[in-house]
Amino acid sequence: MEQEYSLETIRYRLNKRYDSFFEEHSDSKIIIDANLAISKGYISTITQVLGGQIDIDFLLLIQKQHDYFESSLILMLHGQLDEALALLRMATELSRDLLVLSKKPELKELWKSRESEYFKYKKKFKFDQHYAANSFAQSIYKLTSKFGVHGHMTSFANSNPINEFQSSNGDFVEMGVTNKGIANCLTIWLMSLFAIYINIVDCLNILNIESPATNEFHAMLANLSEQNDGIIKHLKEQYDIKFA
Repeated sequence: MEQEYSLETIRYRLNKRYDSFFEEHSDSKIIIDANLAISKGYISTITQVLGGQIDIDFLLLIQKQHDYFESSLILMLHGQLDEALALLRMATELSRDLLVLSKKPELKELWKSRESEYFKYKKKFKFDQHYAANSFAQSIYKLTSKFGVHGHMTSFANSNPINEFQSSNGDFVEMGVTNKGIANCLTIWLMSLFAIYINIVDCLNILNIESPATNEFHAMLANLSEQNDGIIKHLKEQYDIKFA
């Protein structure tokens, strides 16, 4: 019996979804590449240049946070919107915890035992409205909780019929996420750069740790955040986006 559904089938569909989006939004690829390169470069520079001055858990957490940021984009571009937003929620949750740990390193053991000390953990680890990036991280946290972690229907709600087929069990319609749905979530991903990476800048300032190499990235991140705002505005106007 011929196998009709396989890893090759998944690969073909994911690549088709990816290509379809960038055929319509080739201009977005430049700014997305800049976000990937600068964010990755920043985390790598912190690890290589400041690694000896920073707590190992802090280094591991910012690396994991970057993994969430990057993986979220991959899922998003392939039309898996709920999963993508769930990862952004996890990234902004780490923004909250990293800032708290930077201000109060004595809470590290509580953070490590957060499963067994859940209520104590929730009481101590809160978003800080005095820091613009952390405050914005809370906004994205709430949004991605609603449509990602607790949504479950975001991909379905942004899908249209892409194929019809018949079988012995009846007629079926295959649904696919629209480019508008991807663009909708991409605006959130672009906004999250500020919430995630400028928050790390704030953490390093609190810890009083810096170097010329990381300072260069601070300027690049601030500039990139402004460029993201331009693409976000363009996508919102093109699709009349009100989701983000």
